[in-house]
Amino acid sequence: MAERIREVETRTRRITTMVPTGWAPMDDALGGGLAGGALHEWFGVIDAPQTRTQRWTPPLLILSHLVRQSVRASKERPWCLWVGERVWPTPHGMMGLESDHRGILARSLFVAPSTEGERTWAIDLALRVAGLVVIADASSLSMASTRRLQLAAEAGGSLGLLARPPHERGELSAASTRWEITRSVSTSENPCWQVQLSRCKGLQAIGTHTVVVERNHGGAVIPVPADLPLRSRPAALAS
Repeated sequence: MAERIREVETRTRRITTMVPTGWAPMDDALGGGLAGGALHEWFGVIDAPQTRTQRWTPPLLILSHLVRQSVRASKERPWCLWVGERVWPTPHGMMGLESDHRGILARSLFVAPSTEGERTWAIDLALRVAGLVVIADASSLSMASTRRLQLAAEAGGSLGLLARPPHERGELSAASTRWEITRSVSTSENPCWQVQLSRCKGLQAIGTHTVVVERNHGGAVIPVPADLPLRSRPAALAS
């Protein structure tokens, strides 16, 4: 009985673990950050005119930042699994990962599924591994697939960071949160984005939760001071 109680307590701790984004307005709204044992969808930016077959770019620098945040928030050194070549970190993004004192790249595995079915299977299997950070190309996933993956994340207590194309915003999903990324330009030379929380289970007034962030020279993605002049720019990279 004592062992069973410990198992239940451990599973509860996994599900309620929070990973701070490092963006105070968002962390405050979310009660501390991104919930572990859950899926979090991130919609990339458009590379071409809006069509169902348009090219798109995942917000790789932002995803890499969140991986660093997750590793730093963990008492142990979790492994990171990158599923789908589209979400593998770019050389620019790897610079930030390599500079991290916890050796993120040394504890990363890269998977290149050849079919959508293999990709979904790989994500599902990875999410069931306790404490793993899973970064995946989630394009074309159905509602049934996201429900399956959400249950897998709950079972393993893992953090699922899923990249999806902008034209799939209207698709149903079981993810706990959804985020939209818009490229912005500031007076500094650092890449800058507007991050909007477009959906969160149990959270009201979603549209009001927006923050502008930039990537600093250390690889972290930090909030831009509110008094810094900004202007929007369409169709740009976040990788």
